Amino acid sequence: MLATQLPNTANGYYEQALLLAVQVFKEKDNGASRSVLLRAVQAQQQRKSFLYGHFDSVYSVAFSFDGKTLASGSHDKTVRLWDVNPESWVKQACAIVNRNFSHKEWQQYMGKDQPHEKTCPDLPKDTLGAIELSKQARALMREWEWRKPTKDEIEQAKAKFAQAREWDNKVVWGDEGL
Repeated sequence: MLATQLPNTANGYYEQALLLAVQVFKEKDNGASRSVLLRAVQAQQQRKSFLYGHFDSVYSVAFSFDGKTLASGSHDKTVRLWDVNPESWVKQACAIVNRNFSHKEWQQYMGKDQPHEKTCPDLPKDTLGAIELSKQARALMREWEWRKPTKDEIEQAKAKFAQAREWDNKVVWGDEGL
């Protein structure tokens, strides 16, 4: 199961842990995947207040009919409503990470046999890969400052820029003269 591959967030792999948690939930929505997703979102410092807030012990909890809201009643004389919809957790995780797995990360965690796909559907497919390909293409072009490029070198740079634009066109620059 993918959950066993979650990187140790204590070692700074927060983004990969969140993306893996989202992918685990997407592949199988069950209690275990929801728990993994919730733990990953809770682990983020921006979300430390998640499900915390009463100043005294909780004596009553109840779920809404649709299961997306939890109400908790406390001896501090407050009732709090909590968003426990896993789809909301996915959106929170994607908002925190603000990217998808790179192709390299996808191969590392999902394997080379599974085609790379977006974990966070509203974000570009591979921002990190697009940045790397753009850097490679610009490095090729820097070599041309001292000599005339071959047609193959120009095509290679164009191909790198084209692939980078396909993955994330907002981070690609430097190909204006090709």
